[in-house]
Amino acid sequence: MRSVGVIGARRTQRDEKEPTFVEMKHIDHIGIIVANEERSTTFYRDVLKCTVIERTTTASGTALVFLRAGTSQDAALIEFIIPPSGAQPVAPVPEGTAGIRHICFHVDNLDEWHEHLKAHNVPITTAPRSMPLPSGNVRLMFCTDPDGVSLEFYEREYEV
Repeated sequence: MRSVGVIGARRTQRDEKEPTFVEMKHIDHIGIIVANEERSTTFYRDVLKCTVIERTTTASGTALVFLRAGTSQDAALIEFIIPPSGAQPVAPVPEGTAGIRHICFHVDNLDEWHEHLKAHNVPITTAPRSMPLPSGNVRLMFCTDPDGVSLEFYEREYEV
């Protein structure tokens, strides 16, 4: 008999199905090391309207807090990672440096979010502006969280 079930594998005589291919469901969560658990939890829960799902501490003493970002059960989670030794706020990343640049939140009304964030004294780093994309126009803005993580908020002219 020959092997089955991996990309490029030969089929057995008993199983004439096509080879299986791996598939990704979706991004499950984004891990962010935070300097202050209470400050970050308050910001993401009270200002960004995320829902705290659970909190635990690992055997090594690292605290983990999971928050749902959005109203859908399929919405991505944000995981706060709080090392027992603490953490420093994010340092500015020079232009052209590889790595994750921001976290983006899809919203229905960018102007309402802009006013909401300003009312909570959140630093707006890029004011709302339009951006044409091949899939349709979007409006977006950027701000930072309490540790300096760049956050984008955007609304689409229409869904793709």
